[in-house]
Amino acid sequence: MSLDVNISEPDEFNCVELHNCIQSVAAIKEIRDYTYHVDIVSESFQTSLNLIDKTNIKENLEQNKDNILDLLRRYTKPRKYNVFCHGDYWINNILFKEGEEQKICFLDFQAMRFASPVTDILYFLYICTDSKFRANYFTDLINDYHDSLKSFLDLFQIDADEVFPKNEFENDLEEMLPFGLLVALIELKLVTTTPDDVEITENMDTPGLGDIIYMPGGEELYKLRVNDVIDESDANGVLNQLLNDLNVKKPQLSITS
Repeated sequence: MSLDVNISEPDEFNCVELHNCIQSVAAIKEIRDYTYHVDIVSESFQTSLNLIDKTNIKENLEQNKDNILDLLRRYTKPRKYNVFCHGDYWINNILFKEGEEQKICFLDFQAMRFASPVTDILYFLYICTDSKFRANYFTDLINDYHDSLKSFLDLFQIDADEVFPKNEFENDLEEMLPFGLLVALIELKLVTTTPDDVEITENMDTPGLGDIIYMPGGEELYKLRVNDVIDESDANGVLNQLLNDLNVKKPQLSITS
């Protein structure tokens, strides 16, 4: 829909005020006002590092962990082709209605951002699937995605190859694969926690967010998923990509506690 609105209502689509309203937390310049979020990122990433079996990989990531927030901001900055992204796109933020007429509905848009749609795709695939699934179906799913995009834009007489060429889409994917790994190391702590493992208490200082208290249980799945994505990324070169990206630019802010 973003691609259609960009063509049909360009002034509204490119409104600076609108873009500023939906910046992701990672892109906000005054990040020091959001220490709650920064602490969550730091804690979750460190917890994942503690579970990595391969000592050399754990040490390499430890040495560069202060650059994570800066790198997240860089990955989610607008690129050449951008849309309004969900920002927190995983299975628990999708409602499914089954029956004669199947429908889905998206929930929780607090993390919306203006960025490449690749950010949502990688976020979903790295959090909601494992390495075996990605090895078997990643390419098919990417092709299906772009085919579906073309079919949808055809309804508006828009040529997908003009507004988001497949080669550009594939280039964005390849360059941003480390974003999927990084998100997995940050988010898997929450994703692998079942309702029975977690208590949520309202944080009155941060409206709309809760303090997440992790209870015993779920640790085995969490460790399994962390080492699964590490082994995959070590084998296919994505881990080296991430480490190289972490070293590209010195951090503007430290996210260590």
